[in-house]
Amino acid sequence: MKRAALLMVLIPGTVLAQSLDPVFYVEMRPTATQHRGGVSHFHWYDRDGRMSVVGLRLNLQNGNQIHVSQRLEKVDNTGDTDSLDEYTLERRGEWKLGKQYLTFGAGGILRDSAPALTLQTRLVFDEVPATIALAESGAGRARGFVARVGRNLGLSVAVGEYFANQPTSLTVIRPPDAAPGRDRGYGLVWGLDARHQLGEVALTGEVASFRQGQTAEDKDQTVSDLKLVWRAPKSTRSAEVLVLVGWARTWENGRDFYRASAEVQVDRHFVVIPFMRFSDHTVEQIGVSGRIRF
Repeated sequence: MKRAALLMVLIPGTVLAQSLDPVFYVEMRPTATQHRGGVSHFHWYDRDGRMSVVGLRLNLQNGNQIHVSQRLEKVDNTGDTDSLDEYTLERRGEWKLGKQYLTFGAGGILRDSAPALTLQTRLVFDEVPATIALAESGAGRARGFVARVGRNLGLSVAVGEYFANQPTSLTVIRPPDAAPGRDRGYGLVWGLDARHQLGEVALTGEVASFRQGQTAEDKDQTVSDLKLVWRAPKSTRSAEVLVLVGWARTWENGRDFYRASAEVQVDRHFVVIPFMRFSDHTVEQIGVSGRIRF
């Protein structure tokens, strides 16, 4: 009922009098994974917790957009039990209202979703872009203030409750189904991120410090991630290929986590993504994902 009430807010009476331009889409992420010990799994979400969804976008005459997407599978042990992935009303580049993924760092370490009001603005000095959000998911779930300031070099902060208890966060050091779930997480997270493009190579680094754990099990930790993405030169005979290698580290216990993957575009609708992840000199996961868009 609460979700239905929010959706009614997102579609005010003035929208009903407008000519709508609906766009339906499907984005599937089937993923087969074999874990250490020979255990195999198949899910409709990828190793980074990105969901398979079906969705609808309505482009309004006044320039606003309504977006609703439905998950095909929910992850166990999550702080976000909603079957809808996103439902928003937005004016691109200015504001967004509704359930959405909150902007923090480069999006590789902390990527929580929550009903929120997000504003995009620029600071008075040097016209530096800033994204500011007020989120409220309810008891035991992500809520509070989240902001990122900067262009290619950014500073982020999240202040509130229950951050990082969702399967889309901290995936550089844990699989999505290892998320701790409701009533867990952190009250304060700060981060730095930087991006640099050099020809066909994109280098992204970020670090996030998690503090004020909600329970004794949510211990303070600092997580860094360094990611290199190389786009192979495309010839008229070859498919487009992206190669990713990444290194993440939890600094309190000195654990290192490595990953490698490739994205091979079979056609404009279908991408195949083989991947491997390992830590402590041991292969933790090997598998293949698909990304199918219509």
